[in-house]
Amino acid sequence: KYYRLMQLKKMPEAPQIDAPLSLGQFFPDSDSDSEDDNQSSNKGQTNAEFDQCYEVQSVEICGQHILIRQYAFHSHNANRVWPGTFNLAEFLFRPEENEVGEDNETGSRHKYQKNWGSVLELGTATGVLSICLALSCTPKKENGPSGYDDSLHVCTDIVTSDVEDELGDIKENLKYNFEINQFVSKKDDLDDTKRGIMPIHVPHTWGTGWKAAASRMGISNKKFNTIIASDILLYVSAYGALVSTLKEIFNDNCYENPVFVMSWNRRMKESKEFFDRMNDVGFKCVHKGKCVYSFTL
Repeated sequence: KYYRLMQLKKMPEAPQIDAPLSLGQFFPDSDSDSEDDNQSSNKGQTNAEFDQCYEVQSVEICGQHILIRQYAFHSHNANRVWPGTFNLAEFLFRPEENEVGEDNETGSRHKYQKNWGSVLELGTATGVLSICLALSCTPKKENGPSGYDDSLHVCTDIVTSDVEDELGDIKENLKYNFEINQFVSKKDDLDDTKRGIMPIHVPHTWGTGWKAAASRMGISNKKFNTIIASDILLYVSAYGALVSTLKEIFNDNCYENPVFVMSWNRRMKESKEFFDRMNDVGFKCVHKGKCVYSFTL
């Protein structure tokens, strides 16, 4: 059952929103600061039926106003915009130093410190950051050099990915969110009212082989310059699988000198295990400030 709460709601002016409440009483694998506590609290309980609720909100992120449908819950917490998204977006969209920019009436645009190239987002969830990136991709030309200044754009293209949930709710909600922001699924549907073609989405559960999941979407040989993620360290038991997936993508599906950029600002002592595991397989971590970390191999 699905109930809509409201048509449109402005987000708070501060660049973050409240994270979803823990659903440990309903889902054994949901967010919990202690997995042992979570498991013990669910002993003897059975699954309950829920009236799923959602709302469409206007989210401001790096100057872009994006409509996002958020649900009351999801078994893997892919239902909401998480606070770390704003930290990561601020880092990715850093303007050049001393770059002032002009107002929108002149049609001018800010220049950015870095074009992140071909980007893969893990843990895409609602897609708010991917939509923001898709609006800032370098335009493509059919023939010849692009003729565009890459410093005016944050990336060249974007691929999204999240857990392969049983009912495909993540993929469906992601498609919905791109569509209400005027993206289309195929080139033939493009016209002057549309903003672009929605990225390919790869349903993938960490540790199960990225190549196989990418092959099912027809992009097994796709390479990336940058992998991004925000607030993905909720499940300590998944750290090994996440590190395995990152190592596989870095080795087989990346251009030279790739980087993994992640935001993580929750105070979970267990999250140190992820950083230790990354170090053990050869990743070098640099804290970029404001809870943003970069990893190279």
